[in-house]
Amino acid sequence: MVVSKAKAAKASVGLRRARVERDWKDTFQLLVAMVLGGAAMSAGARNAILALFEQWPDAETLAAADPSAVERVLEPVGLAKQRAQTAIALAAAIHARFAGEVPESVDEMVSLPGVPRTVANVVVRRAFGVVAGAPPSTMIEDDEAVPASKVDASRLPADWEAALGESLVALDVPGVIERVARERATGAVFPPAWETFAAFHHTPFERTRVVVLGQDPYPTPGVAHGLAFSVKRGIKLPPSLANMFHELVADVGCAFPTHGYLLPWARQGVLLLNSVLTVRASEPGSHKLFGWRELTNAIIRALDAREEHVVFAFWGGYARAHAKLVKSGRHTIIEGAHPSPMSVKEWRGSRPYSRINAALREHGQPEIDWSLD
Repeated sequence: MVVSKAKAAKASVGLRRARVERDWKDTFQLLVAMVLGGAAMSAGARNAILALFEQWPDAETLAAADPSAVERVLEPVGLAKQRAQTAIALAAAIHARFAGEVPESVDEMVSLPGVPRTVANVVVRRAFGVVAGAPPSTMIEDDEAVPASKVDASRLPADWEAALGESLVALDVPGVIERVARERATGAVFPPAWETFAAFHHTPFERTRVVVLGQDPYPTPGVAHGLAFSVKRGIKLPPSLANMFHELVADVGCAFPTHGYLLPWARQGVLLLNSVLTVRASEPGSHKLFGWRELTNAIIRALDAREEHVVFAFWGGYARAHAKLVKSGRHTIIEGAHPSPMSVKEWRGSRPYSRINAALREHGQPEIDWSLD
């Protein structure tokens, strides 16, 4: 639920329990301050954050701030460089996803970059008078019978763990998660922790009919949400996704989608899988050695071992290198160019969507409805 400015202002006026609450003009400033300095912050940290808000008082201005300028404001009190990146990423996500207003629910708040659940619980209670664990007041869109905002995808779901079998122990997924958590403690990492395994939660193992393999998440604040290539409603289409949609229109005759939220594909059995599940802000490929690739390779092998037919769509050289993992002969491999602007000439006319549906028909499986509106 997007909070009205009047409501947010009213909430912030009532913040009187502790000094850290009295200093901030609204809920946005309270949240950023809590993320940067905590409730028991020093006087120096409080003054530095107040100076930050003098220059960039709201989500829109802070999202557009020069990172080096933010660093200079925070540096004198020892707030690290990564904290500046976190503040900007948090502001950008609030501006892009919630029109500059802090959401009222804990679940939505922890989806924002750098916001742990402990901070979200405190901010929701103090700003909105909501007790943690109370029924959520968030509004659910009509087309989300099981809203993505209610799925905690911070862990690999049990059905996928079972599919991995004995290989799961060697993969040390908890160790990979812990390594990423240490990164999150020092700077912005995408997608949010609670959406890391979203692809597996929205596309269960037994329902997977198609795999579309990406590389790593979008490194831009507020964009990645755990489904390869996808962005949530209200987010500008990245160039690769726009190219995917142009080919979709040409290939199967769909109307050009009004948004880039690919959740309907995932719910039909399209596993939108990135080879690397997390990324440091503004640093593509930064987590490629964390152990994610070993996990996703094992996922592909597990699907290959399944009796039921799967279509593997490998776009671009990086993805095509994974075709060697599909060895059983029971499945379809569709290779092609990547939809990136760098290879868009080869991508155009490749007709991946109709080729996927043709392979599904051939094996007696339902086609994917690629339309999003």
